[in-house]
This record gives sequence, C-alpha cells and structure tokens, in this order.
Amino acid sequence: MNTSGINPTGHMVLVKYAATETKTAGGIHLPAAFAERESKSCRTGQLVAIGPTPGDYTDWPEGHEFPPVGSRVVVKKYADQFDMKGDDGSEYRLCEDKDILAVLEG
Repeated sequence: MNTSGINPTGHMVLVKYAATETKTAGGIHLPAAFAERESKSCRTGQLVAIGPTPGDYTDWPEGHEFPPVGSRVVVKKYADQFDMKGDDGSEYRLCEDKDILAVLEG
C-alpha cells in the first residue's frame, strides 16, 4: 500500500493527501483560490504508513485504538509536519500521530 518510499519512524505517520476537487458535481470549475482556502485549517487523506510506536503518548485516551493503515483521516494543517512528494509523485504529509484529528467513515 505504501508506494511513496517514505517510511515513518517513532510516533510519526504518513498521510497521502486526497485530491483537491477542481470542479463541482454540476460541472462548475472551481478557481485555484478555492482549493487554497479549502486546505487552510486541515487536510484529509489516507493513512498509508505508521511508525513503530503510534499512540504511545501518555495523553492518548486509554481504551482507544490508533486508526489502522488505510483509514481516511483528517490531519492538522499547522504543527510539526512536513509536506513532501513521494517516489510515486503523490503529495504526502509526514506528521506526529497526535496530529490526526479524526477518522472519517465511509
């Protein structure tokens, strides 16, 4: 599943960004400013790789499991994060496990 060539260590996780929509369901093309505004506070993507110790923080809620690889997640936009291109040309975010804000269902 991880074709990026990027392997996280420690508490780090790798999220592949979801493609930004360029037009609506009705066929209206969206301006580039819309895509930029949509990515300001958080980004969605797929969890493609995790380090060896995700969710080991003392403040991680007890009884909650860390999302498995393949989950659709919401990630904070600003923090100790690194945006990069993988070997496959896709955009990825390397961030700490605690920067995952939510798991999306469906």
